[in-house]
Amino acid sequence: MIESFFVYKEKGINTKRLEAAFEKKGIKRKSDADLVIAAGGDGTLLRACSKFFKKPVLPVKAGSDFGLLFKHSISEARMLAEKVANGEYKLINEPLLKAHVGDMSFLSVGDFYFQRGRENGAVRYNIRIRYDKKVIGIKAVGDGFIISTPLGSTGYFSYLERLSGKPARPIRGIGFEHILPHYLEETVNGKKSKPRLRRMLSKDFMLEARPTRDLDQCLYSSSFVNYCVRIRKNQRMLFGLSGEHANIMEI
Repeated sequence: MIESFFVYKEKGINTKRLEAAFEKKGIKRKSDADLVIAAGGDGTLLRACSKFFKKPVLPVKAGSDFGLLFKHSISEARMLAEKVANGEYKLINEPLLKAHVGDMSFLSVGDFYFQRGRENGAVRYNIRIRYDKKVIGIKAVGDGFIISTPLGSTGYFSYLERLSGKPARPIRGIGFEHILPHYLEETVNGKKSKPRLRRMLSKDFMLEARPTRDLDQCLYSSSFVNYCVRIRKNQRMLFGLSGEHANIMEI
């Protein structure tokens, strides 16, 4: 039973109507609450799920053009509060990616992407992926790469669809994709293979990446707020599933 809530929102969004509706139903506003209400757009939801993954997160869209991952908006505040108070909802589990860089660890329910920062030169990187009894070796030159969960796949991961005028579609698993590569070389279990721009990974995947140039390059994520992790030459980035799940409330 949900007895308390707090709102995680983008700056400048007025949620007084939303908060009043929940308080009217006897659900109290608390800093350490049972429920997190993510009010804003897709980025707000992904950051809330990554930060508060042990709590249920209710997505509430702040405007008509704020995101693709929302079913309900602030204008439906009364209905949402009533459904939550009556327990008329279900929780959807979403996988969390984990990234290790040196002694730092990061969680994201959406994605991680490695790119150049302000540098004009292309990034060069080597990758080793283990999954489904395969070992994929990759040498690449380009703008970087992205690893995405189903929840994050309608964003940056779908740039190829957006470039060709197609709508972004969510994926069902974990996706890996190179970002505008200039050169790709690939082996599968030690044998040379035709390079692939995009591939789907199994749940037991482990991906290790190292840049081979020392440029202004960063690891980003939709779960970060104006933040990047600086990556130096030969610094190891290790990615996999964390074993934890975010819980999105669906009404």
